[in-house]
Order: sequence, then C-alpha cells, then structure tokens
Amino acid sequence: RFLVNFDSGSADLWVPSSRCHSATCKSHKQYNSKLSLSQAPRPVQRGGPKISRTQIEYGTGMVDIEPTQDTLRWGSAKALNITFGEAIRMTPDFDAQFDGLFGMAFPSLSSPGLEPPFFSLARQRLLNANQFSFTLGDSGGRLDLGKVPGSAADDKVSWVKLVKPQFWAVNVQSIRAELNTPTIINFGDSTSKQQQQQKKQQLLRLPENGVLNLNVKGIGLFDSGTTTILCPSSMATTINRLIGASDNGLRVDCSASTTGPTFHFTIGDDRSSSHFVIPVAPHQYILGDGNPGHGCMSAFQPGGPKNKWILGLPFFANRTITFDIDDGRIGFSQLRRNLSLYERDIDSVVDETSSTLDFGRNASTPESISTASNIFAGQLAVYKPSHASSSTETNALAILKIGLAFVLNILYQVYIS
Repeated sequence: RFLVNFDSGSADLWVPSSRCHSATCKSHKQYNSKLSLSQAPRPVQRGGPKISRTQIEYGTGMVDIEPTQDTLRWGSAKALNITFGEAIRMTPDFDAQFDGLFGMAFPSLSSPGLEPPFFSLARQRLLNANQFSFTLGDSGGRLDLGKVPGSAADDKVSWVKLVKPQFWAVNVQSIRAELNTPTIINFGDSTSKQQQQQKKQQLLRLPENGVLNLNVKGIGLFDSGTTTILCPSSMATTINRLIGASDNGLRVDCSASTTGPTFHFTIGDDRSSSHFVIPVAPHQYILGDGNPGHGCMSAFQPGGPKNKWILGLPFFANRTITFDIDDGRIGFSQLRRNLSLYERDIDSVVDETSSTLDFGRNASTPESISTASNIFAGQLAVYKPSHASSSTETNALAILKIGLAFVLNILYQVYIS
C-alpha cells in the first residue's frame, strides 16, 4: 500500500523498490516485484536491449528508477501492462509523507520505457473520455478520471488551449491586482530616508480605484505537485510588496488572508475566445497551519524561470480544473462556496475507510486507513466508456483517499502486490 502524489507537472509513476536499501527508501513502503503474480519483464526498446536505470531530477530531489510493468486494477476496470518505475535510489528530499509520484503530464516528458499511467488508460480505452479533473473545495477534494456525468461545479466549464501538448501549460497574458488598501506595501524594516522616500513614491503611484495592472507576458504551468506559485524573481518581489510580505514572501501577517489583494490572472490566447480570467484570492495564497501564532507565508515565491510561472495548488483551491488530453486544453469551473481550505478542521477525518487501487493479480480488500492529521478526505472516481454500461448510470469504480499534505499536496493510496 503506497501513498502517492498526483503530479500534473511530471509524467512518471514510480514507487520505492525493495531493492533500495537507503534510509530514505526504507522509511517508505517498498514494491517487491517477486511478490506480484502479474509483474511482466521490463520493457524492451525497439531493436535494442532492455531499458535499464534512469535518473529523474525534480525541482527538489532526484531518484534513480528501473522500469517495470504490471496490471493495474481500479475496481472492475483493469489496465494491462502499466509501466512504472521502481526507485532504486532516492535522495533525502523524498523523506516525505508520500511514498512516490504519479505523473500526469504528457508522454514526451516520460522517462525511457515508461508511459504516463493515465495515457495508458486512454490508449486502452478504459475511460468514457480522455480527461481528468481535480476538485478542491472547502468540503474536501476529488479527482475524477474520465468525463463526470453532469457537472461537479456550479458554472459552465471555460476552456483554454495549451501552448503545446507537453506540460499542462497555457499563456499568461496579464495580472490585475485588486487592492484593499495602499498601505499594505512593505519595503522591509529599514527606516532610511532613501527607503522612506521610495515607499512614498510607490504609494503615490497606486491608482485611486485600487486596481493595479502588472505588466506580465509568459507561460503558466499548472502543477498539482507544487504547493506554492513559483514566479520570475522580479514579479515575486512586486507581488509580495503588494501583499505586505517580507523575506521573499516567507513572512507575512496571517491577517493578510482577509485583507490582501485579489490577483486576477488572464490566461490563454487573447486573440481568440480561448482565454479565461482566474482569480486568486488572499485566502488561497496566504499559507499557514491555522494557528496565527505560527506565522504565515506567501505562496508567491521567486525561482520560476524567466517569463515562466509554476502555478501550484493555490490555483486549484475552490475550483474544478479539468485536463483534456485529446483536445489539448484545460477547463475551469469555479465552486460556489469560495471558502478557505486552510481553515478546515482536518483532524476530524482521521481513520476514514476507503477503497484502493490495485497493482497485480491479488487485490487487497479495503481496510481502515489511519492518515496524518494534516490530510483531509477526498474521493477519486473512474468512469467507464458508454459502451460498457448504461449511459445514464454514474459508474464510480473506485473511491480513494486523496488529500492535501504540507498545506496543500494531492496524495492517494495504491496497492501493489
């Protein structure tokens, strides 16, 4: 049984291998291929030898994997020969709550010998539509594989075309900051005359209507595996001044979750109808554990490549985001109750019972799962093609636990046997 991070910013599924003997690997569940009755030989390159070890580098952390394949079961759905990686080495960065990663980006980003598991489901025509959706609201989280019968959100879906089918990335056309008060601008603790004058000049430049347009052109990658919003450094500085954050956004008064500006991101192609304005409210980008005494931080962090934004989980909060691989687009639906995910009583969902994913021939039965106190309950549903069942019936083949860890991190449980 593994706890895995659903990551729309990468393309590989991997879990720790029983052949990894480091302390980091041993702190997690480990996959033992010898115990699986349906594990298949490692993939072979066309006209070449078996594919051996591959190294994968992430923003933080690195793993060495060897490809293998097995049968994946979701309830009554069965996908044959799903390829994934056995992690032979993991850097200490992965000494985290989750065991492995479940990449959901495009095959062009996959490691040699691997295919993104969602694309394997699509290729085997196991879904009624080749799309998946994240819904993160105040009442919990949900991941749907396939097209949801009806709508999980109250408003219609607004679609935005991808830059290209590789990352889940769209054009960022502009950012409009809707300010509550000009006095929130913060230039640090220095009281030098030069900085006082600079602050005065900046305050005088703010428009009277409290709306500030930021000069931005770039690309935004929707990444469910990132807990923050990585920005070009200069833009992170500007935004955090507007928020009132210091130390590159690492420190901010928790009251900013109600007083901070709302940032309206215009994404997509501004020359066509394929664009959308997505608001990010202060309760979505002010991160904390619910205790103001522990302090808070801004989700807007420097470190993004030039003209590129990594749009992490604050962008997913309080809305449904749908990823459509066939049409190369992302859809957005706003939830009606736009409440903070960070204010939930997440201790109340410990010891929930859920169904599980299965790898291998012998599936384990559902059992009580004890989760850490900073994960809240959610669901995953898989929908059959219409030819396999009644088109009017909702076919939820699996209900899984997912959640948000380390403030906001999408996780779920799988079995490999």
